[in-house]
Amino acid sequence: MSDQARGALGARFNLSEFVLGYLEEAGSVVMPPEFGVYEILMPEEVADSLLLDDHTRLAFSGSPVGAPPSEQADNALRLSVNHPLVESIAQTITRQPANARTYIRGVRTDKRGLAKLAQQHFRLANARIDELPKTQEEAAQHHYLLCNFKITLLSEEKLEELAFVVMDVQAGHAVDDPAILQRLEMIDPTPDYAGLPVAPPRWQGAGEALDLDTLQALLPRAEAELRHKLADQVAALTARMERQLMLDLARIGDYYDEMTTDLQRRQARLPSDDSERRQGLAEKLSVLEAERTAKLADARIRYALRIEMKLVYCSRPRPR
Repeated sequence: MSDQARGALGARFNLSEFVLGYLEEAGSVVMPPEFGVYEILMPEEVADSLLLDDHTRLAFSGSPVGAPPSEQADNALRLSVNHPLVESIAQTITRQPANARTYIRGVRTDKRGLAKLAQQHFRLANARIDELPKTQEEAAQHHYLLCNFKITLLSEEKLEELAFVVMDVQAGHAVDDPAILQRLEMIDPTPDYAGLPVAPPRWQGAGEALDLDTLQALLPRAEAELRHKLADQVAALTARMERQLMLDLARIGDYYDEMTTDLQRRQARLPSDDSERRQGLAEKLSVLEAERTAKLADARIRYALRIEMKLVYCSRPRPR
């Protein structure tokens, strides 16, 4: 690899940030470097998984340039991009579910008047909306779960695309209000409302709002919503596949009808006492009919539409 190529690669990928970031995320303590050597104190299970001592010194190839020699540097494990430890960390990361947790900014928790807003926008026959006596509005944390799916539509062609579904964790249903979805774009990695209590989910089968079982129970609902969103696209694709199937079935039928008619004509011209040749043509007709049946079945399978949905990324609940 040329020096220019190495420089371009280094600009895109910082090996020390990758390795040290993973170790810190896994619970390790990383001391500031001395002459390019980092002292790492790792949890026992992390060290065992990486086949390292829980107290390890790491250095990275190419940095720092001209550092004075030291006993630490001599005892440090020097890493490069293709080092087995780096490959092991990369494999560990790729096996982990891809998820993130973010927070919605700019929510006014001090704003009141929810009951009046409901009275203005909802009308009930033979009923009215009133506030409960001796109660007051309280702010609480609610969450959204953003699920990204890889959609594969399989038929004679293979179509792949990404689609997302946003689920209201507390309400248990999908969110499709454009105003809310637009607000989800205004996010922040730091929480502003950590002191607020978490509102309990209100749908059957839910546990605590952030429990893994609750989030997993939302996935079938997210998949059902995704199928609903794909309904028009699937219907159009299904109609196109059916038209192509009909054309293919007609072509196959015409081809085998022509061959069958030809054999039947030849069979009709044979003398009545030529049983051997009649038997041969009868066997050919039987084979031809079996081929026709197989070709028609293959065409129906080829044009049958199958939908595969794979969760490729799930954003941890977003407080709102």
